Amino acid sequence: MVNAARLFVAVLLCCAGTAAVGSEWPERPIKLIVSFPAGGSADSVARPLAQKLSDILGQPVVIFNKPGGNGTIGLGDVAKAAPDGYTLTLNPSSFSIHPHVHEKLPYDSDKDFTPIALVAKSPLVLLVNKDLPVSNLQEFVNLARTQSKKVTFATTGTGAAAHLAALMFNKTTATDILMVPYKGNADALNDLVGGHVSALFDPIQTALPQIRSGRLRALMVASEVRLPEVSEIPTAEESGLGSFRFYSWYVVLGPANLPPNVRSRLVGAIQQANQDAVLQARYVAMGLEPKVLTGDSLTAFLRAESDLYRGIVREARIPKQ
Repeated sequence: MVNAARLFVAVLLCCAGTAAVGSEWPERPIKLIVSFPAGGSADSVARPLAQKLSDILGQPVVIFNKPGGNGTIGLGDVAKAAPDGYTLTLNPSSFSIHPHVHEKLPYDSDKDFTPIALVAKSPLVLLVNKDLPVSNLQEFVNLARTQSKKVTFATTGTGAAAHLAALMFNKTTATDILMVPYKGNADALNDLVGGHVSALFDPIQTALPQIRSGRLRALMVASEVRLPEVSEIPTAEESGLGSFRFYSWYVVLGPANLPPNVRSRLVGAIQQANQDAVLQARYVAMGLEPKVLTGDSLTAFLRAESDLYRGIVREARIPKQ
């Protein structure tokens, strides 16, 4: 965080004297807040995108990692920022989950942001400990039904994507697998590898190293089609779960009342970045689906995802924290 701040200030001072009077936005570096730690799933999406946007926009796009509050602290900073396009955020799907699981937030999700573009989707995969005596999804479900005390779900906090996916899985399969909450993804993965818990829904880009190393086994991917990087993993539908889908996704947001010309410039730049073959290849290698949505399509997508999360939370009677 300190190094990023120093870099941003240094670049800003360097560029301040060179920006032409009356030139179009952007005239100086852009801050892209990632509300999660460096090296995490959101950070892994943001960094290659920021690099490409820097080339397209002609100004540095500098990432600031500001973790805390499951992403709400960084979002609060963006909500309070000037609506000039120089403070943005890339956030995962927790952005649309927060209003349904938190009593108070330092912002209003509906009023304090300008949605700019969805940039990628990451399907969740169902991971199990390699020593769990199952080789496919049906065997996992049968084990959960007949020997329920032997099966547990790790979750990365109440209301996190891993938690909601596990709840939806319980409902879809008529199981009652016990939830074991963890403070974060790293702790949950470590305990899953160690055999302290049985299963975890995890975004594909953080799950891939564990799958490839053989430390964990993937039973299914919660997407419409198999993933090119791990084509051996069946989809939910192929595994008998019908239309079960669950994605972690990544959206770029700005403060409310972002000027239309700035929003339009950002939309165009993100669309151009996601058409770059190098960026696409990097996302695909992580198991991501490069997917740009803007305007009305993005609004409809965010509304549908929020409705999905609201329904899961209500069904499970999760109290707001």
